[in-house]
Amino acid sequence: MWRSKTIAFVGVGLTHDPLSRVLTRGLSTCRGISTRMTKLEVHIDRARAYREDSQRSKDPGSQVELWFLSAYHYIEACAAKHRLHIQQHRKVPAELKRDRTIFRERTTEVIEAFRYLDYEARAKFVYGASGAKADLERARECFDTIVVICEALLK
Repeated sequence: MWRSKTIAFVGVGLTHDPLSRVLTRGLSTCRGISTRMTKLEVHIDRARAYREDSQRSKDPGSQVELWFLSAYHYIEACAAKHRLHIQQHRKVPAELKRDRTIFRERTTEVIEAFRYLDYEARAKFVYGASGAKADLERARECFDTIVVICEALLK
């Protein structure tokens, strides 16, 4: 049986909507508000678990994918500490640019490191076989950058 997550929809500007008088018209015509958010501890646990798994893996493609997953959960943990939720890895760069309160002056550094892992390293190692040793080293450096920045913020 199909089950859906609990989502409340708020219509703005509709005459039959009792909240339309309260909410500003600056919002889009339909907003989905998720009533469930992953806890900070869950993101931290997943980030550390993926990092540990990457240390055991010998396959470069698996390592890169695990670094990427770990980095994503570290970033989500930092966002959760600020009561924010990014939801999808594709949205990470845009959301971090939009809200620089999470990483402050290190935002650009985190965005660039995450973009390399997502768009370049994964393409070379996970989806193809074109990655060189230098590419793997750069991917590791990008991952380490994210871990150091996030671990410092999560203390």
